[in-house]
Amino acid sequence: MAGERGRPAVGEIITLIGSNGAGKSTTLRTVSGLLTPRRGQVVFDGQTITGMPGHRVVAAGICHAPEGRRIFPRMTVMENLEFGAFLRRDKHSVEGDLCSTSPRWGSRPSSSISCSTRSRVLDTIQTIREQGTTVLVVEQNALAALRVADYAYVLESGSLKLEGPARELADDDEVVRAYLGG
Repeated sequence: MAGERGRPAVGEIITLIGSNGAGKSTTLRTVSGLLTPRRGQVVFDGQTITGMPGHRVVAAGICHAPEGRRIFPRMTVMENLEFGAFLRRDKHSVEGDLCSTSPRWGSRPSSSISCSTRSRVLDTIQTIREQGTTVLVVEQNALAALRVADYAYVLESGSLKLEGPARELADDDEVVRAYLGG
């Protein structure tokens, strides 16, 4: 399913993995327009969006759902998801879409969800992909992320160390030993 030269294609699940401090959050913040890169550029749908303000990045079609309790800690997970759909014009359809693709998470933050709920979240991500949406997953459990993704990027100390089809990286003993704690 990968695109040209083994690179990811539209509608695939991409994962970004690496240890704490590898640059995952910085990458997400840069793509979301919250940070401007010192070098390089961010290209989305054929357009350079480097330095574009966050609200315009969202309007262009990129949604960033950060983990943890940093953004809107007093809101439930469902309220955060509903807030993520604030630009949608079909407000009456938002609840139906959320209910059809989202498990009942209640008020638990993403950093403390159970294994079974995490599995349902990853299943939901696959459902979103099946609807034609490209998804970038940054998951603490790198092996789980590699199992659900089509393509993977491995960061180390702020640099791209490896990339390739996720299943190949998950099956590579050297990769497992060096990056996945195996």
